[in-house]
Amino acid sequence: MPASIRTLGLRFLPWESVQRSIGAERFPLSPMADPEPGSAAGRFKLGVVGTFGGFHRAAENACREMGVPHEVVDISGPDWIDVVRESACDAFLVRPPCLVRLWKDRLDERLRIMANELRATLCPTLDEIWLYESKRRQLYWLEANGVPHARTWVFYSEQRALEFARDAELPIVFKSDFGSKTSGVRILRSRSELARLVKRCFRRGFRSDNAHPMERQWGHVLLQEYVPEAREWRAIRMGRSYFALEKRRRGEFHSGSNDWVLDDPPVSVIDFTRELTERAGFRSMNLDVLETLDGRHLVSEMHTVFQSPTPFKTRVNGVDGRYLYDENEGEWTFDPGVFFHNAGWNLRVEYLLDRLEAGSRGGGSGENGEPREEFAPLGEACLEARG
Repeated sequence: MPASIRTLGLRFLPWESVQRSIGAERFPLSPMADPEPGSAAGRFKLGVVGTFGGFHRAAENACREMGVPHEVVDISGPDWIDVVRESACDAFLVRPPCLVRLWKDRLDERLRIMANELRATLCPTLDEIWLYESKRRQLYWLEANGVPHARTWVFYSEQRALEFARDAELPIVFKSDFGSKTSGVRILRSRSELARLVKRCFRRGFRSDNAHPMERQWGHVLLQEYVPEAREWRAIRMGRSYFALEKRRRGEFHSGSNDWVLDDPPVSVIDFTRELTERAGFRSMNLDVLETLDGRHLVSEMHTVFQSPTPFKTRVNGVDGRYLYDENEGEWTFDPGVFFHNAGWNLRVEYLLDRLEAGSRGGGSGENGEPREEFAPLGEACLEARG
């Protein structure tokens, strides 16, 4: 659809209703299955938090296919706290929206109350959801925890941003705080272009491609160093399952190409993903990892959920599957098969049921039953350990 017609439609159509219809069409409901005999599937009731864009239906389908008792819980109304309490769910699955910043902010507010005041168990966790689709929050988290990443600068002052722009090394990458794929990314190669974009961000605001006409981000600018000729990996952890795929570059970008190299990912990327997620307590996380020409690994972005037209998988010696880590042996095993159903929600449900089962036996600690280690910086020692 031409951009002008799309923008006109977004301005006048009830976009929330449109997106709900799209979600219903994209994820038709699966038949309700019986739980696997002896599994935890029939012993716990899960809440599926209804989201404004309808993307929660993938989580709903995972519950249906696995025979898990569940209820779609609508927390958008004024009586939402009563709705949560009366649902009597043991835990809640949450698919945060990525289309409109306002939808994400409204959800973040209520999820914080659910987790901290109502003591609800969330999957993904509150921390994982809070980082989702905010490149500023991700940057601050990476910096605070010493995780290697591309050099990034956030300015809340137009004057200081313009002063930086006068001497910044070019090309430089601009990223909007909110916006999926490459919709809010620009590679700036001239100083005048950089200055114009900085002024735009602090004055009339920046709108990502295909965003709602009212979705303008202003009052800050985020700039990131340009890493030439880097390879980019999508490294995924879902519960105890690990996947890694290389993003094939298309034009200037890897992200959003939906073009993947499946064969034989380096184990160093899987190692890095396990170490970071173990220490952070993350069990539903994708890391976009840049591999530089000199062999460094840098985290570009982090996403607790993401869409995919096809199941993600890792391919080793021509066989599709996943990596599992053997804690007793301290080594990786490759498990053949297809596991990434319903955009990964089957794996999240499986993990959540395991945690609820462990909690019912008195195991686990911390939010969602996961211990969290104190962070030491993931710096030179980590890089040296990974060779």
